[in-house]
Amino acid sequence: MKNLKLLCSTSLSAWLISAMLLTLLSSCSSSPIHTANTANIDTVKIDRFLQLVDARLAMARMVAQAKQNAGLPLDDPAREEKILKQALSEAASLGVPEQLAHDFFQDQFTASKLLQRRLQDEWKREKQLHFSAAPSLNNDIRPVLDRITPQLIMALNDVQKTLVTEEAKQYFLNRAKVLVRNDFDGEPRKIALRSLVKN
Repeated sequence: MKNLKLLCSTSLSAWLISAMLLTLLSSCSSSPIHTANTANIDTVKIDRFLQLVDARLAMARMVAQAKQNAGLPLDDPAREEKILKQALSEAASLGVPEQLAHDFFQDQFTASKLLQRRLQDEWKREKQLHFSAAPSLNNDIRPVLDRITPQLIMALNDVQKTLVTEEAKQYFLNRAKVLVRNDFDGEPRKIALRSLVKN
């Protein structure tokens, strides 16, 4: 919650730059936990993946603001179908199982919309009905999301090969609580990651 309020108070340009930098630099910005229990776990790949999931979730606030200002519904099946079709094609070229890629991106949509709904409910209670500095959905937000998507696919390919032991899965879940911060109570995070830890 604290992180969400911080994002709200940040200027749009600074926020966009931060979001893009996070996705571009995520591979070298993490500080994996190295212990005897993680010696055989690719912690760098896990951390990078989780940071990208967090970066995508972080965009939900701007999406919600833009849609609220424009009076648009949170659900956009046509946009989701377009993203999913492209993501499945790119994932297949890397050898990511189709069902995993499908479930993972569906979960990203679900987690983001849950977060957006909670934000809009909060704004409604606070009578915050319009945002003077809301970003443009087409010009500001979607270009950033379109940069995150292929990075997520590559990271998904890496991490699904890493999560083959109980130790790796436990590290994944523990680090998710640290690195995936842009949600209210952990529920969007759990939804965003459930396709990778359901077994």
